[in-house]
Amino acid sequence: MNVCPFHGKIIPRDDLGRPLNPADASSSAAAPSSSTTSSSSSTDGHLTWQSIVKEVNVASGYQTPKKRKEKPVSALEDVRPKKPKARDLKVLRLNRALDQADSRQLLLKTSNSL
Repeated sequence: MNVCPFHGKIIPRDDLGRPLNPADASSSAAAPSSSTTSSSSSTDGHLTWQSIVKEVNVASGYQTPKKRKEKPVSALEDVRPKKPKARDLKVLRLNRALDQADSRQLLLKTSNSL
């Protein structure tokens, strides 16, 4: 007998989807989570999605990553100079290169006119 971690016991069925054994049909309709442990079920007897995820992770060996603690927000203001971002540096270099090209052209125009 196979057990699905999400749906419970898997029963054999015919081509139309009806259970082959009528005893399986009544037991599967009455208690779909009968194969799971009582520690993973909630107070009303039904599985919660957290408990299902926990069971699947345990069965597959997956460990969920720990959540990072958020840094507390400080009322102090950072007065250190901020480093420019890589994109800003590229724009600054491009502007400097364009300014140098413009100044060369201006110098050539004024030197030719004299």
